[in-house]
Amino acid sequence: MSTKKQIVLVVSITLLSVLAISSLHRVEAVELNEEDFVPLATQGFLTAVDGPHPEGSRRNSYVWSMQWWKDKLYVGTARDFICIVTEGLGVDPQGFDFDCPPPGTLTPDQRAEIWQYTPAGERGIHGTWQRVFQSPLLLSELSQDIDLTQIPNLDQLPDLTQIPRDLGYRNMIDCDAGGEHLLYAASFGIGGRLLYTPNGTAFQRGSVLGLNLLNNLGYRAVACWKGRLWI
Repeated sequence: MSTKKQIVLVVSITLLSVLAISSLHRVEAVELNEEDFVPLATQGFLTAVDGPHPEGSRRNSYVWSMQWWKDKLYVGTARDFICIVTEGLGVDPQGFDFDCPPPGTLTPDQRAEIWQYTPAGERGIHGTWQRVFQSPLLLSELSQDIDLTQIPNLDQLPDLTQIPRDLGYRNMIDCDAGGEHLLYAASFGIGGRLLYTPNGTAFQRGSVLGLNLLNNLGYRAVACWKGRLWI
């Protein structure tokens, strides 16, 4: 057999193998049906597979990020997402059967959260949920980092004790950026920042004031590459 024919034969066998594998995956996907999808939590975690969670809230209106990390599922929420979007679009949110705060107002109820799911039982659908982090209020955290008396016209600003530090966590990623795999969460709020945790329950600040406290509202894209975390 000539070299040219051998090359053609090898390429043909390779293509057939790829097509066969692709076809197999499509068949497996086709076999999925509605019964394969089980709601693990509803109503903003008020109800879940492990029972009611009074600490949950319908204000957890948007699952903004998820990450599978160390055999657990982590979910970052956005609070009152419908209120924020409709206000920005000038739409009346009352038609959504949801109580929004007055326009231009933020409240402690809008503190973003991170929830952790530990799978258990058959197919992992009989596990447990736990709220592992809730955003602090803006003033309580800023007072740790800056002298508030240096902020001009502080008395004319809205009540900072009522403003959440984070309104949502819009991305999560597992990254080894210094010799240890950590779970990172990127925020949306007053001054974008990063949180990280070594164990899934104790979240620490990876950045303090962000790039610009007033104008930088958060980060969306996050990547782990060559031992560095990129945003």
